[in-house]
Amino acid sequence: MSRQQCDEMYTEANRLKSFQNWPFGEDAKCSAVKMAEAGFFHCPTDIEPDLVQCYVCFKELDGWQLDDEPWEEHYSHSKVCLFAQLRKPQKDLNFEEIHKIEAA
Repeated sequence: MSRQQCDEMYTEANRLKSFQNWPFGEDAKCSAVKMAEAGFFHCPTDIEPDLVQCYVCFKELDGWQLDDEPWEEHYSHSKVCLFAQLRKPQKDLNFEEIHKIEAA
């Protein structure tokens, strides 16, 4: 994915739109809504239909299971990600936090 495409994933709404073919339903811990909230967008391949990527740290993760919690998985695989460190939905970030993420 190009840098421009990643930039389009800055908003939670755009990230959520990327999950149209997400293999998990709303009842899963890793639902599309929760994945987008945790900073991920869906970028599936033929080999990895559940591949996601963080819009901040660009970490890619696949192999999701129904009981995987997006924030926990994000942080455990990318402790350096400022967004994962905050563990806050984008709508709850203050100005200082947004500035730090944008500067990363």
